[in-house]
Amino acid sequence: MFDIIDAIFSAQGFNVSLEIVSWKRAVSVVESSKADIIPGILNGDNYPNLSFPEASISQFEACFISSKSSVWRYLNYSSLVGKKIGLINGYDYDFVEIIKLIDEFPQNIYYLSGEKITERAMKMLMHGHISTYLDDINIARYKIKQNHWQDKINIAGCLSQSLRKVYIGFTASDKGRNLAFMFDNGIGDLRRSGKLKSILEKYDLQDWQSQ
Repeated sequence: MFDIIDAIFSAQGFNVSLEIVSWKRAVSVVESSKADIIPGILNGDNYPNLSFPEASISQFEACFISSKSSVWRYLNYSSLVGKKIGLINGYDYDFVEIIKLIDEFPQNIYYLSGEKITERAMKMLMHGHISTYLDDINIARYKIKQNHWQDKINIAGCLSQSLRKVYIGFTASDKGRNLAFMFDNGIGDLRRSGKLKSILEKYDLQDWQSQ
């Protein structure tokens, strides 16, 4: 996502930088206008103190990641019961199964925060510290390939009806709303010029609008 944001706003003369912090802090600093953008939001209705563009920046499908040494597979809610599940601390998991799991079995949830969460979660899976980790299927596939973990990490099933568009949030200010407008125009320009396709190909991804 950062490559897309950078391409859009660098073309408008902005110097774009990335700071990796916990999800809760990322939301807080953008809401307080200490930063301008937070990517990775699935449901803007849950963030009334942010402003949003019309266009999405990617697509998300919630899938469970497991160690290849494990025979466990996600089948339904019951298959999650009794498993130690890794989730991102503070992230808005807008899925019925996960909301129910957090409510009924909070002791089985292991929250991760900080940098390189996906890689750290996968290492925890390899060492048996957690049973599974919920992530976007595209991120998981990319990290598995990037780290050469094809023989160590497995996609163990996805939540039904979890395919969602992903948006970026901006500050709820005149500047933020202007940036959101610029993003809408910029993502269209990238798509028409073929630059978006080139960015996505680096990560073995296709344009989510064509899927």
